[in-house]
Amino acid sequence: MEIQLLGAVGIAGPTGTDTLDRSPERGLLAALAFSLGRRITRTALIDRLWSEAEQSDRTQDTLDRYARRLRAALRAAGTAGDEIHYDRFTQAYSLRCARDQVDYQRFAADMAIARRSGDTTLMRSALDLWRGPALTGVRGHWAEGRRQRLHDERRAALHDMLVIWTRDRRFDEVVAALDPVDGQIGLDDRLLLLGVEALARAGRRGDIDPWCGQVVERMREIVGTEPAPETVARVRELVAARPVPRSPDPVAAPPVVPSAMFILHRAAADFTGRHAEITKLVAAVERAGTGTTHGGWVYSIDGMPGVGKTAFALHVARRIAHRFSDGPLFLELHGHVPGQSPVRPTDALQSLLRETGIPLDDIPGHLDDRARLWRARTAGKRYLLVLDDVADHDQLRPLLPATPGSLVIITSRTRLVDLDGGVSLTIDTLPTGDAITMLVRLARRADVVDSPGVRRLVELCGRLPLAIGIVASHLHGHPRWTAEDVIAQWSEDHNQLTDLQEGDRSVRLAFDTSFRGLTLPQQDLFRLLGAHPGPDIEVHAVAEMLDLPLGDVRRELEALHQRHLVDERIGGRYRFHDLLRSYARLKADVLTAPVRAEVVTRLLRFYLHNVYVAGTHVPARRTPADPTPPVPSRHAYPVLDTAQALRWLTAELPTIAAVVDSAADHPDVVRLSTYLHPFLRSYGYWGHAQPIHQTAIRAATAAGDDLGKADALMDLAKVEGLVGDYQRSADHLAEAVQLYNACGVLQGRANALNSLGVVEYQIGDYAAAADSLFQALQLCTELGDELGRANAFKGLGIVELLRGRYAAATERFTRSQLAYAEADDQRGVATALRMLGNTTLELGRVAEAIALFERSLRIMVAHDDRPGRANVLHHLGAAQIAVGDLASAELTLAEALAVYVAHNDPVGQGDIQLQMGVLRFEQGKPDEAAPAYAEALRLFTMTNNHAGMVRTHLALGDLALARDDLVPARSELARARAHFGFVRAKSRDSGSEINLAHAALGFARAAAREADPGALAEAQWALAEYLRLGSPKASAAGALVTQLRR
Repeated sequence: MEIQLLGAVGIAGPTGTDTLDRSPERGLLAALAFSLGRRITRTALIDRLWSEAEQSDRTQDTLDRYARRLRAALRAAGTAGDEIHYDRFTQAYSLRCARDQVDYQRFAADMAIARRSGDTTLMRSALDLWRGPALTGVRGHWAEGRRQRLHDERRAALHDMLVIWTRDRRFDEVVAALDPVDGQIGLDDRLLLLGVEALARAGRRGDIDPWCGQVVERMREIVGTEPAPETVARVRELVAARPVPRSPDPVAAPPVVPSAMFILHRAAADFTGRHAEITKLVAAVERAGTGTTHGGWVYSIDGMPGVGKTAFALHVARRIAHRFSDGPLFLELHGHVPGQSPVRPTDALQSLLRETGIPLDDIPGHLDDRARLWRARTAGKRYLLVLDDVADHDQLRPLLPATPGSLVIITSRTRLVDLDGGVSLTIDTLPTGDAITMLVRLARRADVVDSPGVRRLVELCGRLPLAIGIVASHLHGHPRWTAEDVIAQWSEDHNQLTDLQEGDRSVRLAFDTSFRGLTLPQQDLFRLLGAHPGPDIEVHAVAEMLDLPLGDVRRELEALHQRHLVDERIGGRYRFHDLLRSYARLKADVLTAPVRAEVVTRLLRFYLHNVYVAGTHVPARRTPADPTPPVPSRHAYPVLDTAQALRWLTAELPTIAAVVDSAADHPDVVRLSTYLHPFLRSYGYWGHAQPIHQTAIRAATAAGDDLGKADALMDLAKVEGLVGDYQRSADHLAEAVQLYNACGVLQGRANALNSLGVVEYQIGDYAAAADSLFQALQLCTELGDELGRANAFKGLGIVELLRGRYAAATERFTRSQLAYAEADDQRGVATALRMLGNTTLELGRVAEAIALFERSLRIMVAHDDRPGRANVLHHLGAAQIAVGDLASAELTLAEALAVYVAHNDPVGQGDIQLQMGVLRFEQGKPDEAAPAYAEALRLFTMTNNHAGMVRTHLALGDLALARDDLVPARSELARARAHFGFVRAKSRDSGSEINLAHAALGFARAAAREADPGALAEAQWALAEYLRLGSPKASAAGALVTQLRR
């Protein structure tokens, strides 16, 4: 039995071939055969076999029916029929048969063996498996994409075989293998050029034009295009050149030049991506060649070990080789080959001179003499010289040709920046998409492209071509492995460098050769950088870590950078490639425990001082309980202004977080957490803040540092409150109050009470909040803490606003604004203005409220306070809705929501969803308002934000009333009253009278529509409350009372 895919799809058996009845049946067989031995889910199979428009509720049954037909066809071909397997647990099908029973699998396996051995007989046998266009009889998008990839593989296989035949001078066989009416030739310029070269070298130049004419005509029929201009130019050169004798002339045609051509052709087979870099370099070469620019004639390609410099250079060389009439020359200089010394310039010149036809006996012995002969030999010539793996300038300089008529492409791990007339190009790791393509292509495993883990796998390879090629070899050699299988082998504590080797290819060996080329001080620096826990490190921190002068450190880091062992992303900040970081950590294993401890101590000293200094440019939001400054750093980063401080803190934050995590037991972590908190809080880095503060709590507990623990609990609680985790925040603040009391630190106690009051009013306990805030106010007044007084007045104003006591709220917010101004806290002033605006909005003075919001917003923008800006925008959007400016409100609320989402602020998101519901209601879109309200309620319920829940239930009740859906309206309003009942029972005060009045008015409106006699009493109670509180809602309540009395 044979499953046939390379032509008409079918199952061949003793009695003939069954080509099956329907395209989806053939497609199912093909999909399973390509993924031989691997499960494919029903959903994936359906998506491959039917378009979305063709799918229906019965498609899964149809798929099962086709699977049964395939089993029957396999039995008819002489098998047991159980090759089609279905796994009920994963709901996936698979095909289980021998690999040589699938023609494509035989083709792929034979070509892999043949490529390694250079066996063209096996290549010919593999190509003979093709019986026509692949997947004939299978329709659909998936089949078309797969068919294209298969034909790409066939062309690559044909190309590889013909390159070897060309090298072996089997020109007539090359021509015979390239039928000009075969449409595949026109799709690959490499095949066209091989055919032309074979005709030329076989002495059949007169046949080139008609042969090419047939190819081009067929090409126009299939794809409507013609060969590339450089291909046409090369064909013309071959046609115009003098005839080449059929018998090889060892003097006129030295054997090395064809091998250089062979290397260039072979380089293209597995090359992937780099389109922008290739285009840039080829364009530069072409501009230089036409004299339209003063571009260089030496092109230096540098990059880290394993990044694919050689493949890139050869690929570019192949693209431009036709421009150089004297041919290509390729020389490996072994600058970084494990176990080999770099090629001496003397030996390199001998190789080059022999390649250009000079007998060995005519080559002088001295370096200078050989260099003069080389320059004379290349004068007036047009060679394309590729010098691979250059060690340094000394090795390179004698090898450069005499004049710019030739062109030199060099590769090196070192940045060779001072080449006369040279152009440098650094190539980086592959983009993720190209890395995946390379993995799939090299593994010869098209099934891997659909694997969920393939992206993660190439990222673990650092998108480094050398590593990707090694992993691809593993996948190719283990057809049942998935990307997830490889990832599983690289557990978190396992260094993948151990597995990244295949034969003589090894990522670790590649790194070893670069490491051994360093001086001893540079090796020591490399090891110490491996001990550094962060993703990158700034030069001042390195100087602190090494305790060396800054200039010396810069020079040593630059040496590593020149050798591509570290990368300088921005000025003065260095980082490792992921795999180099793993390698550096292996090298750091030789460091003793005392050395590592000293590195940590120095790093913490550096960050303590510099975070403290930078933090002086960030608003503290509270007076510190312990104002003692840290010990100065020996290599302090120069922070001159707020903008520079924020840039430094932002850039260093991931590194600081890593240092804190790695030094979790060190007592300095506690103060570092405290110094960092104002920046984390003010600029929305709440996700970083929580683990840092939690680590500080553990470190303080272990050290018996109660004051440090109290500070860390305060900081953690503040962030927990910002993200809506109110109960945990309240618990931590209560613990902090107790610790400050035990330590006798009144300032800390005042700060904790201020924060506790904020959390208490967030969870609806207004009486407790007022009590905590009054205590904080008294303490701050005694301590002369103007900033603390401002915070307390603001909190008390919010409690009064939530209760509906607008006059008292206005008085508190006004005093808060004055106190913030006295404390020179402009963000605090902006917050007080926002709260005054919100109070004014509740009183119906919308224009005045908008003016206050705009004043607040200008301050927040000037100070780049993103969370603060979002809070103002939230209230400004509500005011814009109130005046009917719905278009502006939509934009304002969307801007605020983006900030809340970015900072993972669920309460802020709930506020915006609630306002978006109001906006949709006002736009006459009640069906769109309901889901916005539902999302707001979910967020407020998740965070136990009582005020938000009550406001949302009131909005849902209003929405239900507008729809005349009375039962849901009363239900929603009853829930609102229930929430306030909970607040009333829990609070020592009267609760929120304003929202109780809102609920009563809603009940009255619903009852009035049902002619419920209780409606009047509800409306009268609401009216009385509105009048007492001074709410503009009194007019609506009064109108309803008048209506009900008629």
